[in-house]
Amino acid sequence: MVGTWTAESEDFDTAEALYLSEWTIFTILMFCLSFKECVALRVTFLLTAMSIALLAAGRFDKDVLKAGGYFGLAASVGAAYMATSAIAKENYGFYFYYC
Repeated sequence: MVGTWTAESEDFDTAEALYLSEWTIFTILMFCLSFKECVALRVTFLLTAMSIALLAAGRFDKDVLKAGGYFGLAASVGAAYMATSAIAKENYGFYFYYC
């Protein structure tokens, strides 16, 4: 049982794509629920959903995997922007983003 799901097994790519697809669905749900929040949060959720979807599809095509990585980098920039803005709001009382 321990050696069943290794990177060398033939169904590993399919299993990982299905696992990432579940996270894609969850992230799309969070994106849909964030429409009353700030634009920066919606963009971050959208970029994250696109990144995870491309990473799932990238298990079968390496160029798509690279595109998913770039979308992941863009999502991390959005998340860092949101974190910086939240700290600035809490400590200094002003927003960096449009709500």
